[in-house]
Amino acid sequence: MAISTFPPAASGGATKIQKTEKITSTQSWTAPSDVTRVEIVIGGGGGGGSGASSDETNGGGGSSFKEFLSVTSGTAYTITIGGGGAGGSSAAGTAGGDSSFAALFTASGGGAGLSERSGPGAGSGFGGTGGGGCEEVDTTSSSGGAGSFGIGGGGGGGPLAYNGVQASGSNGGGHGATSYSSGSPNAKTNTSSGGGGGRAITGGNGGSGVCFIKYWSAV
Repeated sequence: MAISTFPPAASGGATKIQKTEKITSTQSWTAPSDVTRVEIVIGGGGGGGSGASSDETNGGGGSSFKEFLSVTSGTAYTITIGGGGAGGSSAAGTAGGDSSFAALFTASGGGAGLSERSGPGAGSGFGGTGGGGCEEVDTTSSSGGAGSFGIGGGGGGGPLAYNGVQASGSNGGGHGATSYSSGSPNAKTNTSSGGGGGRAITGGNGGSGVCFIKYWSAV
């Protein structure tokens, strides 16, 4: 007999329905009176990209997880949403902030883009690795890797030295800048994705984290 870890069970004759809440900023969440178990998808903030004049990399996606947690009905829990890391100019960007569901679970923020490229995957996070930056002798820059559960993608690598080729981001990650003078795009908010890489400009900011809470309730 199959065992369900998250069943849509009836409670006291009342039929429960599945509900999903999207949490986009730090706030308190109270478990409904008939809920003792939740499923969460949570991602930390994405890392910021770098835009150094010589080499540049993009930010990595924040770590992204799906977890089942036991909660107490009627209890308030603080959900922290990590901010996206800031894009750097002549230096590395900054890492994204952690997201957490009270003290029950934490998703780490994504790694920052480096001021000097160390190859594809620099600025990686557990969600999605950052695309490789590029130097004047490079022929390509790489795209950011995909995260899990639709969030946490890496940003795209910066432009080539002369022809302005860019690489794409993933799951809302910023793509690489198209030229020396163009801006390096930020990741979309609440995607846990990394900012795009630049060149001789400021790299893109990482996207803020997010938390989805799924549960069955008759309330």
